[in-house]
Amino acid sequence: MPNPSDETKNKDEAYFKIWDIAQKHTSTRWTLLTFFFSVSFAIFGVSMKNDSSLLPLYVTMFVAVAIYWFTYALFLRFNDFTTYLRSRIKEMEDQGLVSLDLQTKIRPYMDERKKISATRLILLFGILYTIAGIAISIFFYS
Repeated sequence: MPNPSDETKNKDEAYFKIWDIAQKHTSTRWTLLTFFFSVSFAIFGVSMKNDSSLLPLYVTMFVAVAIYWFTYALFLRFNDFTTYLRSRIKEMEDQGLVSLDLQTKIRPYMDERKKISATRLILLFGILYTIAGIAISIFFYS
């Protein structure tokens, strides 16, 4: 019969594997988002600079803003998976299956320090970005 400490050690290893997957997933999420946001901003910037474009400004602005919102939707989807992984970690902690309590301790700490979430910041910026794209298309380059 296995010793309880061996069982806890195995659960701790599983816990760290899930934690590692969550960290890698988060890193991948931000890498992809940075790429797509950069493409969106580049199209937005180039469209304002290029007076001899074959496409009207509102078309390129629409493409830039659409890429931004696609990226936001992608962010939400990736965030769902990260949230799920973290909930599994928290569940393991709550059930006393592991000797660790990283997720339990980090949540109150982060909530205390967090004024606004990344999701809300990206959403707010997206709304402002969309308004700017519409305003520039209509008022400045008609």
